[in-house]
Amino acid sequence: MKNFGFLILAITALFSCDKNNDYDSNLANSSVVDVYVTGKYNNNPCYWKNTQLVLLDNGGLTNGVAQKIMVSGLDVYVLGQGTGYLNTLYWKNGILIDLNSLLNPNNEPFLQINDMFVEGNDVYFCGSIGNYTTKEVCFWKNGVKTTLSHNDNGSANSIVVSNNDIYVTAQSSLGRGYFKNGIFNDETYYCGIYGLSKINNDVYLYGTKDSSLTGSNYQGYYKNLTTDIATYLSNVEYVRNLNGYNNNIYFNDSLNFYTNNNPASFFYNGMGIIDFKIVNNNSYIISIEDSSTVNFYLDINNTNSIQISGADGEFTSILVN
Repeated sequence: MKNFGFLILAITALFSCDKNNDYDSNLANSSVVDVYVTGKYNNNPCYWKNTQLVLLDNGGLTNGVAQKIMVSGLDVYVLGQGTGYLNTLYWKNGILIDLNSLLNPNNEPFLQINDMFVEGNDVYFCGSIGNYTTKEVCFWKNGVKTTLSHNDNGSANSIVVSNNDIYVTAQSSLGRGYFKNGIFNDETYYCGIYGLSKINNDVYLYGTKDSSLTGSNYQGYYKNLTTDIATYLSNVEYVRNLNGYNNNIYFNDSLNFYTNNNPASFFYNGMGIIDFKIVNNNSYIISIEDSSTVNFYLDINNTNSIQISGADGEFTSILVN
């Protein structure tokens, strides 16, 4: 893991923490940020805000899970999933909202939502809609649909907005790549796009790609879509998550962290990394330990803050706001 080379702020334990306990919490003493972790607990979609559990209405669906959370002003937006990939769940300030009514006024039989982004008062979704043989790859802004590709069995997978530009990754009949303001940019068949990340006002695409276009030399890569500069990582198979802070680029594969393309160690090894954020020189990491039993952890500056057993729930994403 990484050595940041900067001073790590002190952590004050509010509660004792034992990694053998089923549910423990230990929060960093910070009046500056709120830490949100999405997931599920006792088969109910939920999130934790500063280690406090917030259960969400599951809409009558079993085994629901919250997968992404965004905060704008005083509003909290959560995207999740019930049983089955078409059963998308969406909450605003804890109230479950029917996305089918909001995004599918013609009651098409197929509606798949893969991602959400919030910018000010504007709420964006991306995915696909139609019947089971002919669909549209599209995104929605405040409920209004924009079709990116017609008669397409693909889907839009992630969405980010920066400087009024709308970026959407997609795998479609046009290829594998991304749309910027409706114009498709091909990243070639020899790539796997894991997501988009907004760092300051730049937007980065990241994942894995074979720059030789032969299918035999996949390596991790990320691309600044603002400058159109791609970075290939010969020692990394893929980039799972990517963040930036203070002119540094941070990313991870399954078990390791990197700073500015160099291996680093600010987190103990042996844990599967689910998601992370770097804010104000502090590291916030959610991970999974799969040994004799499965456990999920939130660690702040390498000190455990929340732990749950996999028998009781899971963590899926983190937001530091």
